[in-house]
Amino acid sequence: MTGLPTQNHLGSVPVATRGPLVTALQAALTRRSIWFLVVAAIRVTYWRMFPAPVEDACITYQYVDFGYRPEWGVTSFVWLWLLRGVRLLGVHPHHGAVALSVAADLLAAWFSLARIEGARRALFAGLWSLPLLSAACVSGIESHFGACMLILGALRWPVLLALGAAMRPDTALAATVLGILLARRATIVPVLAGVAVQAALSLHHVGSVLPSTVLTKSVVYATHWFKGLAWLFPLAPWYPSSPSPDLQALARLSPWFAASLVLALWRRPWPPPPTVAIGLAALTPLIVFWVVGAPYFWWYAAWPLALLTPLGAQHFPVFEGGRLMHRVSAALLGMMIFASGFEQWRAHLERYRYEQDFVLMGRTLRQMSHREDVVMLEPVGIIPYISERTPIDECGLMTPWVAERRRQGDGWRTDIIDQWKPRFLVFRYRELLGIQFAGVGRAWRTPQERDRIMADYEEVARGVYTQLVLFKRRT
Repeated sequence: MTGLPTQNHLGSVPVATRGPLVTALQAALTRRSIWFLVVAAIRVTYWRMFPAPVEDACITYQYVDFGYRPEWGVTSFVWLWLLRGVRLLGVHPHHGAVALSVAADLLAAWFSLARIEGARRALFAGLWSLPLLSAACVSGIESHFGACMLILGALRWPVLLALGAAMRPDTALAATVLGILLARRATIVPVLAGVAVQAALSLHHVGSVLPSTVLTKSVVYATHWFKGLAWLFPLAPWYPSSPSPDLQALARLSPWFAASLVLALWRRPWPPPPTVAIGLAALTPLIVFWVVGAPYFWWYAAWPLALLTPLGAQHFPVFEGGRLMHRVSAALLGMMIFASGFEQWRAHLERYRYEQDFVLMGRTLRQMSHREDVVMLEPVGIIPYISERTPIDECGLMTPWVAERRRQGDGWRTDIIDQWKPRFLVFRYRELLGIQFAGVGRAWRTPQERDRIMADYEEVARGVYTQLVLFKRRT
């Protein structure tokens, strides 16, 4: 009977077993190196597709390249010094910023994949490759770098927790929670050192333990306790609010993250494993943003998602049960990741097109102005960086005295123009119609006051995708 097909109990020939090719393919798709290369390819592709720095990254670049003092517009002084070091090597600060972020990102991905086994590595790669994280990684902003330092500190080298804690006040808060949850001297000491370094650098540069940008935003955007309602959306997707596409996309995944967190804590409540501690630390800034009423900025939402990704990939309850349950749950999660990623992609593509107007406006301003000319504007990143002109920042990040004037009441733009007489103005056209863009205090007290001021200026350029208008003083 040797060599004859064996019949099953129904008398039919059984289904052939998996061939060596299928077996080899399945084995390859669970290897760490395969999914690491997938993540690396996506990051490099995203960088090539969106090579320009984002708006807020260019604020820091101005302090790197132009040497403005004091560094009112900088949130991360460690990042500032890293980019100054890169500039001394002859590298453009944006190239250096992206190189640092991508290197930290890939290291975090590699050691996160080491903690995850089998098909869950594909899940990690899908989450880690979401456009929100890819955009943050190549943006030039320091927040993603700080998140990767926290992941690497928790999973591999505890000393890197000091660098993560020193990057920003919000990453310092998450690092503190992470150090407490890991409950080891090797993690608590670096976190305390990082917090101390951040406070010391802030005192040195701007004279306060918190960066000036934090204090300015609290003034201009009129911080109200428990009014950061947009930040409740990823924490409670049923909460009625009008969040950005990024938060909507994050909310699609939040039930899965919640399920993975509950399951992980059920299995091992204390001390939590590193990936669970990282995930719990990620919730801290979202809750704090809600409590202090922080306005929404997309890079605020990106780095908590990075911290949640190792937790979700390792503990998502999608590969439990039989084969049918495995396939159904994996398919549902795959659709959620795809839908979330598609929404984020559309949002970031629109944002990139929007900021290209800033680039054109900056080039136009550079061509028709002199180096000593002053421009009063918002946004204050790309335009003054490309034009190399001295800005008066309407939101007060680079010029905090503007924030103080706005807190005093209406007519702040009128009073500043009367006092400083800037050669150029840049603001949104709808503001001429009396529609306030953002922040406290109306720009003009009355329409007559607006007409008096604008009579001294003429329109010289207008954005394509935005309502930005460039005005030049007539005399």
